[in-house]
Amino acid sequence: MRQQLHLRVARTIAASALLIAAIAALFTYQRTYSDEFFAAETRIRQLAETVQATAAISVYLDNPELADDVVKGLVKNEIVAHVELVSRRGLSVSAGVPPAAGDAAMHAIVFPLNSPFSSEAGVGELRIVPSHAVIDGNARRIAVGQTVLLLGYTALVVVLVMVVVHRTFTAPIKALVAELHQITPGDARRLHYPRGRQHDEIGILVGDTNRLLDTVQQTLDGERRLRAHVQKLERQYRMIFESASAGIFLIDGRGTLIASNAACMRILGTEIAARAGRQGEIFIEAVFAQHDQVTGLIGKMTGDAQTVSGDFALRTETVADARWVHCLFTKVRGDGEEALAIGTIVEGIFSDITERKAQEAQSQFQAEHDHLTRLLNRRSAEQRIRSSIERARGDGVVLAIFVIDLDRFKPINDQYGHDAGDRVLVEIAHRLKKALRQDDTVARIGGDEFLVAVSLGEYPDAAPSVAEKILACFKLPIDLPNDRHADIGASIGIALYPQHGEEFELLVKCADAAMYDIKKTGRNGYQVYAPAAAHAAKLAG
Repeated sequence: MRQQLHLRVARTIAASALLIAAIAALFTYQRTYSDEFFAAETRIRQLAETVQATAAISVYLDNPELADDVVKGLVKNEIVAHVELVSRRGLSVSAGVPPAAGDAAMHAIVFPLNSPFSSEAGVGELRIVPSHAVIDGNARRIAVGQTVLLLGYTALVVVLVMVVVHRTFTAPIKALVAELHQITPGDARRLHYPRGRQHDEIGILVGDTNRLLDTVQQTLDGERRLRAHVQKLERQYRMIFESASAGIFLIDGRGTLIASNAACMRILGTEIAARAGRQGEIFIEAVFAQHDQVTGLIGKMTGDAQTVSGDFALRTETVADARWVHCLFTKVRGDGEEALAIGTIVEGIFSDITERKAQEAQSQFQAEHDHLTRLLNRRSAEQRIRSSIERARGDGVVLAIFVIDLDRFKPINDQYGHDAGDRVLVEIAHRLKKALRQDDTVARIGGDEFLVAVSLGEYPDAAPSVAEKILACFKLPIDLPNDRHADIGASIGIALYPQHGEEFELLVKCADAAMYDIKKTGRNGYQVYAPAAAHAAKLAG
């Protein structure tokens, strides 16, 4: 329950004043009570001094009547309870109520009496017993009166102090509190100075509060402007994020998808997007065919905001449906507590480069292959065979080089035209690819000349059997337009690595020399290179 300030101040002042007044009243009561007893004893002594001379004469003369007048006169005073006049010769006169036996409080005040003629000669005693009941009553009455008066003064002071405190302190504070409660954060209203209080503590408090309200308003205005700016930026970034033509996605340190834009799902396609969006699915594994390569590339990023990129194939069901994207990965980290809260986030931006990849593959294929037969051209065959030689050298195996030249090909061009000749070359290329293994190298290196490289492992004697397979490709006639047929043969020269050489150029020359030998001896056959003098001369030429 809320306690009002002025009531708390009033209670505090009243309690403090009452405590002080009670202590002061108790002290005043005791002091007044004691003073009254002392004053009563003083009055008794004064009474005794007044009648002392008469009492001394009555005792000196042993006059009972005079002594009786003295004691009765003293007893008439209300503060005297009992009087006794005693002489040394035996006279004893008393008046009043004698004290009870054993009443210590009713002690008598004794005044010695001397001879009227000699101050040194004692003749008797005057004994006066004070009236303690009267004295106590008077003392109480006076003490209570003074105590009540003190409490009244105290109450009056308390009221005055409370009024002053209320007018000078609690009332202005209460008014300021009520006014402050009506001001909301950022409000333009301010506290008003109480009349005449601009330069005291209340005025300083109002001024400081108004300055604080100004600061709050400026801060809130700045925050509103900043919030509006941030919201504007967020809308812009959201618009850019959603309308970007490039796919954008965010994944956490575990590889789980956090967010993606519409272009990301569109580029990925329905099937991949559905797979990547499954609960608990690792995005990289669900999207990329070479996910290990992508994961390794991301793992190499060590600095904040470092970017890596690459071209990667998407994870499609068949090779025919292969699609490619160019992807940039950036590691995003927060600052301070934010970094602990969100950990590492990887941002990915990718675009579809399937068409570009197809064009590049087409361009590369055209650069490496013969445009007619689709076989490797001479330059590509040379590069591939050189690599095969290096592998054979490392593995310690035999590599066979076959140079193939077609027999009776020129008459076909002359008789049926170049289209027929091209058809023959295409068919021969198809038969060679079908007869040989996928890893074997088959190339067209001239008009009607072909080059084949086959790994024989550790069996160099297997070269003739390969040559027989090649010759079998030429046994069947080749169909030409208009129900015509072409019968051709082939002359094959064979060179072996490392028996006949370790370099590509030398091996091709040896095979070419063997091919010329078979053409001289009747064609349509094969010949393994034999290092004879004639061949040496031919090679030197």
